[in-house]
Amino acid sequence: MLKIWPALLKFSTCVTKRFVFDATAIAAIKSAAAHPSLVAHPTWIEAISAFIWGRCIAATEARRDGARRPSVLSHMINLRSKNKSSAALPEHMIGNLIWIATARSDPESERNLQSLTSALRESLLKLNVKFFAGLAGEEATSRVYKCLEEMSEVYGDEEADYFGFSSLFNVGVYEADFGWGKPVWVSPGWINLPVYQNLVFLIETRRGDGIEAWVTLGEEDMAALQRDGELLSYASVEPSPLEPRR
Repeated sequence: MLKIWPALLKFSTCVTKRFVFDATAIAAIKSAAAHPSLVAHPTWIEAISAFIWGRCIAATEARRDGARRPSVLSHMINLRSKNKSSAALPEHMIGNLIWIATARSDPESERNLQSLTSALRESLLKLNVKFFAGLAGEEATSRVYKCLEEMSEVYGDEEADYFGFSSLFNVGVYEADFGWGKPVWVSPGWINLPVYQNLVFLIETRRGDGIEAWVTLGEEDMAALQRDGELLSYASVEPSPLEPRR
């Protein structure tokens, strides 16, 4: 049985804030995340995810007066594009086909942007065509059980801080039309519950040239994050989303 809930769930008051990165900020973060021997050309999602992860780590350390703990980033991955077989699933077929990429940063690890980007890239590379084929082959059941056991070990560490990331990039959210026109603005919404997880939803801006990061943290961690000078040098906090689309 998975031992996920004790580590992931938090029982206190949470806060959700929207941080917006424009094209200039994204380009600068990508450049800072790049390293010739680690990840030479990080993607938008890799660079922004690693950057936010690093700032969330800094926020939790600030709350603990600098004390370090293991930190785990999990990213939901759409496996449809990983299936390169002749039996590839139709793009618009209903139903989810997802998996979780998991990156870990231990207290003694380097926690600069380049190192965190490398850890994330390494976790993403594990979800390749060979991995997908293993889930669909004759030994699929045993393979899934093995993966779930591995996840149980990762998420069973109650001393670690967990941050769950999910991206709605390139899924056409601004092209959806149910008969009354395309949306003016799309958002994953706020979380305001006494039970929550540390979550980050990434979605493209309505103009398509930036990223909105919807971040949910505990009150103290969010207060520290909103004071983070490095984050604020790149991101705007809850600007108006209703600028004209280009």
